[in-house]
Amino acid sequence: MKSEKNTQNLLKISELAKASGVSVSTVKYYVRENLIPIAKKTKHNMAYYHPDCIARVRLIKSLQKNRYYPLAVIKRLLEQGEPDQAEIELYDAIHKAERTTVYHPLTLSAVIRHSGLTREQINQLQSMAVITPIEINGRRMFRDSDLRIMQLVKRRLAAGLPFDQTLHAFTAYEKALNEAVQNDIHSVIEDVLVPECPPTDAIVHMIRVSDETLDEFVSLRRYELNRLHGSRHIEDVAEFSVRLKQFLSAVQSALSDSKLSALCENTLSGEQPKDSGLAAEALGAYASIIHLSEMGLAESIALCSRAYSFFVSLDASSAPDKEQALLLALRLGWLTLAPSVLKGSPHVKQAAADLKQLTDKGKDGASFFALIEQALKGVDNEH
Repeated sequence: MKSEKNTQNLLKISELAKASGVSVSTVKYYVRENLIPIAKKTKHNMAYYHPDCIARVRLIKSLQKNRYYPLAVIKRLLEQGEPDQAEIELYDAIHKAERTTVYHPLTLSAVIRHSGLTREQINQLQSMAVITPIEINGRRMFRDSDLRIMQLVKRRLAAGLPFDQTLHAFTAYEKALNEAVQNDIHSVIEDVLVPECPPTDAIVHMIRVSDETLDEFVSLRRYELNRLHGSRHIEDVAEFSVRLKQFLSAVQSALSDSKLSALCENTLSGEQPKDSGLAAEALGAYASIIHLSEMGLAESIALCSRAYSFFVSLDASSAPDKEQALLLALRLGWLTLAPSVLKGSPHVKQAAADLKQLTDKGKDGASFFALIEQALKGVDNEH
C-alpha cells in the first residue's frame, strides 16, 4: 500500500510512452542513454517516471528526428535544465536545423529508390564521408542532404561522368571543406567568442551571417578557380602542340632513311600521311596534335584521347628496324612531352627502355638514340 502511494502521481514506462507518442523501446533507449531520469524504482524490472518526462521525451524526439542533434548534444542541452528559446536558436544555428526541419530520415531502401544508386555505391559514398548518415534507434538513416548528394551523383552518371571520377572529385572537395570548416570554427571561437563574450542572440546572428557569406564565397571562388585551372589545361594542350612540332622536326633531322624523313617533313607542313602502316598512323596522330589550333576544343580532346590510346598500346615489333626506331622515338616523344592531364608520364620509362634496346644494336642506332634524348631536353629547356 505504501509503495503504491509513493508512485501515485508517477507514470509507468508504458504510460509515459503512450503520453509522449513514442514506443516503449524508444523510452528505454533514452533511459539507457541517461536522457530520462527514473523517479522511483520499486522492483528490478519496474520503474516509474515523473509526468514532466512527457515533455522531455517529446523534446528529445524532436531534436533527434527533426533537427538531427546527436544524443551527446541533446544530453548537454538538457543538463542545463529546461532550455529557453534563445538557447534552442543557438543550437539550431550551429546544427543548421532550419535547413532540415521539414524532412524526415530515410531508410536505405528509400534512398536507393529515390536516388537510383546501388547499395554498393551508397556504401562507397559513406566510406569516403561524402554522405554522413545517422543512427536512430540502432538503424542507419539518411538525411535529406545525403539524398540530395546521391541525386547529384546520379545526375553526373547520366551525363557520362564515371562514378569513380565523381567519388574522386567529391572526396577532394569534402577533404578541403572539412579542413576549412574546422579552421573557421576554431577561429570564430578563439578570435571572437572567447575575447568578446557576446550575448546568445548576437552569437546566433554571427553564425547565420557567417554561413550565408561563406556559402556564397565558396561558390564564387569555385567557379573562378575552375575557370582558371580549366584555362590552364587548355593552354597546356596548346603548348603541347608546339612542343611536339619542335620534337618532330628534330626527329626528321636525325633520320637517315629518306622515305621516313620525307613522311616527317610532310607531316610538319600540314599534310596527313597518305601511306598505310604504323609509321603513317603514328605521324597522323602527331599531325592531329600539331594542328590543334585549327580545330574546336571538343575535337581536340577527342584527338588527344585517340593519340594517347595509340601510343600507349603501340607494338612496333613487326616493323623493319628503321621504321621501328621512328615509331619508338615518336612514342617516347609523345608520352614525354604530353601535359600531365594526358597521363603520359607513367609510360615514359618503358618507352625509353624500348627505344634504347632497339638502338643499342649498332653505332648508327646509338647515335639516333642520343639525338632523340638531346631533342627532348632541348624542347624542355625552351619551355
